Amino acid sequence: TVKEVMTLLRQCGDSKKTIYSMYVPDRQGRLMGELELSDVISAEETDTVGSLMSAAFVSVRTDQDSESAARLMSKYDLICLPVTDEGSVLRGIVTYDDIIDDNLFKIEIKKGKRYVVGTEGAKTNLLLRVYDAVGNILYENADSGDGYECRVAFEADKTRTCYVGVCQKLKDDD
Repeated sequence: TVKEVMTLLRQCGDSKKTIYSMYVPDRQGRLMGELELSDVISAEETDTVGSLMSAAFVSVRTDQDSESAARLMSKYDLICLPVTDEGSVLRGIVTYDDIIDDNLFKIEIKKGKRYVVGTEGAKTNLLLRVYDAVGNILYENADSGDGYECRVAFEADKTRTCYVGVCQKLKDDD
């Protein structure tokens, strides 16, 4: 019930990376659904987890790399993803912060200054993106392609910390 979830959150919420999304396994540990904190807060104490959780969720498997997780998080605008094994058993979560640490590099930009970031000698169809501190895409290249350099040029609209990431362009991003 929601009352039980709230009790668990009070007991261990401070020790978790994120509590905005909670993942619900069955008795064998297989991922069944996702529960949003906002739904828990607005529900009645007697509501069941099953009535609130969504069975339509996105996950990443333990045999996928962090680039795959980054693409899913970007595509679906997520701050975390459940990680499952080949049997769909929940093994943990990966957060936006984990992805930044593994796949992005940090830059400081100043309002009014012009910047160019890029790669050289790209052999695959790459997508270069500049993100703000919470993961919103600020700028991205439109010139990627086999054998092309991957580059983004922009004038900073304000002074802030940004993150630059490069990944292979997906077919549905075309």
